[in-house]
Formats: sequence, structure tokens, C-alpha cells
Amino acid sequence: MGHADGMHEVGEFYRNGIVVEKNIDIAFEWYLKSAITEQNTTDEKAEFFHWIPYDKFENIEEIGKGAFSTVFKTNYLNRYGSHENVAIKIVKGSNKNKEPFLKEVFFLNN
Repeated sequence: MGHADGMHEVGEFYRNGIVVEKNIDIAFEWYLKSAITEQNTTDEKAEFFHWIPYDKFENIEEIGKGAFSTVFKTNYLNRYGSHENVAIKIVKGSNKNKEPFLKEVFFLNN
């Protein structure tokens, strides 16, 4: 298990209240640390969720807006030197309540 995997597991402990008090905010911080570490240390392109610095995005365009979120399309220069089209979903109030966001990420990943 690498460092990123270990950080993800700590996030799981906080998300599920295993050995520690359940705290979704701390869990999210560990997931984010895991994503950043994975991006900086892996040579594989098989990641599902990882941090992309905002300055890497180009041509951001809103493509949809609903009661709970706004979706944008953009492209970014990835660490392999090529551009990729990606979607960005900003969930309203996600900086206050991360549980719905994490549920959607886990649902999409399974």
C-alpha cells in the first residue's frame, strides 16, 4: 500500500467512524490529500479522482445548472503534456456539507 492509499484509508475511517469519531469534513481532507499525493507520485493514468490545480484549466464553459449544482466543461493540460476534456461539478454548499458530494463520488466509482 502506497502513501496515497494509506491516506485514502484514513479518510474511510473518518467517513465511517472506524476507531475515530465520524467526521465527514476530516474524511474529505484525507481524500483530497490522497488525490494530491497520488497525482504527484504515480505513473499510471488509471486514477478516478485527483486534484487538478485551477490554473491548468482552459476555456471553462458552463453547460448546466440545477438546484444543487453547476456543471462546467473545460480542458486542461495534464501531467503527460496533452490536453484532456473534463467536466467540473460545483455542488452548492459543498464546502459546508461534503457528505452528498462524497456519496456521489463513491456511487460513480462503483
